[in-house]
Amino acid sequence: MNYSTFVIAIPSHDRCELIQKYALNFIQKYNLHTIVPIYIFCTPGQINDYKSLLTKYPYLKIVAGDHGLSLQRNFIRDYFDTYQKILYIDDDMEDLIFCNSFIFHKPFNLYKELHNIFIYMEKMQLYLAGVSPSGNTYFLTNQINSGAYFAVGCCYFEINRKHPILYRMLSDEYIYHSECEDFKNTFNHILFNWEVLRLDYIGVKHKYNKNKGGMNNNNISERFELRKIIGTYLATEFPTYFKLMIKKPCKTIPYERTEPRVKRIHFENVFLKKYTTGTMPGMYYTAKGTEFITLNPNKNYNLYEYDCVNNKNNLLAIVLRDILRPDTWHSTLYKKLDSWSKKQNSNRSDIAGVLDIDKLPKSVKKYIETKNINFTDIKTNTNKTRIQQRSEFSQDICNIYNCITLGYYNGKKLSQYDKKINDLNLDGAFMQMLQPLDNIYNKVLSMHNIEPLDKYIYRNTCFNAITINKSGRSANHKDSNNTNHFAMLFHVNSPFESNNFSGGDILFPEYKVSMNMRPNKDIVLFDSKNIFHCNDVIYNDDDTQKYNSRLSFVLFSK
Repeated sequence: MNYSTFVIAIPSHDRCELIQKYALNFIQKYNLHTIVPIYIFCTPGQINDYKSLLTKYPYLKIVAGDHGLSLQRNFIRDYFDTYQKILYIDDDMEDLIFCNSFIFHKPFNLYKELHNIFIYMEKMQLYLAGVSPSGNTYFLTNQINSGAYFAVGCCYFEINRKHPILYRMLSDEYIYHSECEDFKNTFNHILFNWEVLRLDYIGVKHKYNKNKGGMNNNNISERFELRKIIGTYLATEFPTYFKLMIKKPCKTIPYERTEPRVKRIHFENVFLKKYTTGTMPGMYYTAKGTEFITLNPNKNYNLYEYDCVNNKNNLLAIVLRDILRPDTWHSTLYKKLDSWSKKQNSNRSDIAGVLDIDKLPKSVKKYIETKNINFTDIKTNTNKTRIQQRSEFSQDICNIYNCITLGYYNGKKLSQYDKKINDLNLDGAFMQMLQPLDNIYNKVLSMHNIEPLDKYIYRNTCFNAITINKSGRSANHKDSNNTNHFAMLFHVNSPFESNNFSGGDILFPEYKVSMNMRPNKDIVLFDSKNIFHCNDVIYNDDDTQKYNSRLSFVLFSK
């Protein structure tokens, strides 16, 4: 990253007088304008007003941006280069206050303090940092934390990234309101990079919702009404992080951040007691009406197995909720991946289940009919599924399973679909899809001291291969193409199929647990090389159609 100085960006609307009293007064108080470039972004219709009324501030760079706070911040993201360090402040922010027991530089120097916050963000590889919303030193602490922390919109630090997931989506009816915009900005960064920085030793002096004008320009009563609407939206969209609170008077904010704690659960391997390993592969399981434990869809989980021999807990899986955003994927790339996975038929062993003669390739069915082979001669063993007819015929044969694989398989580079992606000029879009997943994988596994290996690196990520399965229900199996054991798995509801699906949850039959994974939202990381896993029953809107909207992604670690 570039260690050049940061810039200050101030979105403003209809506040030429007020910005001088607060934001510009703050900047001149600490002589920041002599060191740091200062940008004001106003609406195109007010550019002349701002330039004429702010002539006594020659250091200002006044830019005509866009209408509305969300669109304005999208504009600012595009205006600056990638990795540019930006301090965003509101035009009515009065000052920053610090907990004296925790500052980077003594004697206090605001420029150096702000500059070193960006340096710290770079070292932590975090792209958003927020401050405490309180303007009272009594509530400040000497702590810097990282995790799912809200970044208050009146003052925050950002290292500029241009990934689609970070842009405000125009389809969101609430996104035009600043009451929700700050939450969306925070959660977009959490979805992109798993966590943000919280500077609890810095507070901000700011009169929330007191001053007229602004990018939203709602009156006070409208803002409180919006809070109720947005509170419902956040609690519905992000139940892992928010809960709705009914309080009186109604002006009380009706939502709060619930700490996204990770619930620990310990399991016992029931297969070791009740089954032999030879009977497990290729079988189907369902959680309904059985002894399976179904996880809460609004909680994150770490799943462990107790190792009584070594007296320790072995991590089995990590379940993350509300972390996936396929709506930001490039539509053409998304459609191609969906289409390719339909056309590619792969004969698979355990994952494709016990042999079904109706699902066998035509050539094999013809051979069976020609040779008068009894279907009972088709046998299944632990690793392979074969047709065996004494010495006359022996062929590895499995049910067809629709999928594609990108990256490496058994140490060999597969280039078929990478070439297609390149020919369609979709390499950038493909990396934009992979980058947040790679960020999450890096962050989560480093928290558990699981180091990724360094061979068969696919596209400079932590993955060596990506398998995309189309419409199929996988039978009980373990993965072989996985060097580091931990894989990332999720499924999405493809918008390119009219036949929608339900069900298909991820099951660990050994431990009698159902992940309760929600399409388009949740991710599970688990030891897929050593844990048997499969899908629950998949239900289709129209059973007469061959394909449904289910796409399952499995990203194997290097």
